[in-house]
Amino acid sequence: RQIRKGKLLHYTVTDMEAYSSKMIQYAFLSTQKKAIASQKHNLLKKAGSPVFNFINCYIIRLGFLDGKAGFIIALYIAFYSWMKYNYDWSKEANIYSLQAAHK
Repeated sequence: RQIRKGKLLHYTVTDMEAYSSKMIQYAFLSTQKKAIASQKHNLLKKAGSPVFNFINCYIIRLGFLDGKAGFIIALYIAFYSWMKYNYDWSKEANIYSLQAAHK
């Protein structure tokens, strides 16, 4: 087994616009998955998940050490969590899954 020296740079997006687009896509897919499984969102998750995710990213995982960038990333993660639980995409998710099933 060989260990390589150096850094592994993993850039999945080029800018914040691309990140926002991916975030919206994944929130939609999460909502679609829950709609297919007929899962209901519970009120505690709706309210607490964005707050918990912000605290986890910014404080527990030391995002504050990255300054403004760490704060913005923590906000984006909290917003993604909010989108998953608060956007009512269940109709679109069901339509999308029906279209995919007929292809």
